[in-house]
Amino acid sequence: MDRPAEKLVAIPSLLECESLWDEYATPKHVREHMRQVARVARYLAEGLQLAGEHVMIDLVERAAYLHDTLRVTDWDELRFDWFPDKPTAEEVAIWQEQRRKYPQNIPHAQVNHDLFVKRYPEMARLILLHSTGDVLRLVSWEEKIVNYADRRVAHSKIVTVAERLDESYQRYKQGNKRALERDTQIVSAIYAIEEEIFSHIGGDPDRLPL
Repeated sequence: MDRPAEKLVAIPSLLECESLWDEYATPKHVREHMRQVARVARYLAEGLQLAGEHVMIDLVERAAYLHDTLRVTDWDELRFDWFPDKPTAEEVAIWQEQRRKYPQNIPHAQVNHDLFVKRYPEMARLILLHSTGDVLRLVSWEEKIVNYADRRVAHSKIVTVAERLDESYQRYKQGNKRALERDTQIVSAIYAIEEEIFSHIGGDPDRLPL
């Protein structure tokens, strides 16, 4: 059976993605996280494509590359003691301005969606749905892959879903946000997506060859 024709959508090149990181002073460790999420996302998308599913691979990769571009805006506080590198005064000033512009009650997924929606609307849609709490709203392969890939990377390390959820819970449990990583409906939905993906591509979900 012929695959459906590839829909033409506007996406940035990988070089443009990195230029956008520079433009918005994305912290270095956040960039490393996004690079790794993009690796996982592309691997899954290519696997599904090989299995006969229609997936817009480059769109998935770029959304993963940019999903946390503005990440500092909804942190409870702007602290640097756990940053791997000391930020410059210029970077700190940019982040402080970003936090003033985008109040903490606006989820960072929404902030990043709004950042890109005019130029790259299809990519922005995937970014909007990348957070843990969005897992019940996912429909397309592209939405599922980007969200799931983010559930497989803690900082810049590929981990299991269980490890990622525990890492995220430990990081945010003292903050103001609801602990979605302990919500049974959400956790079950994440594992359902994992099962759906790997029923097509095969292999052990906990042992990605990356």
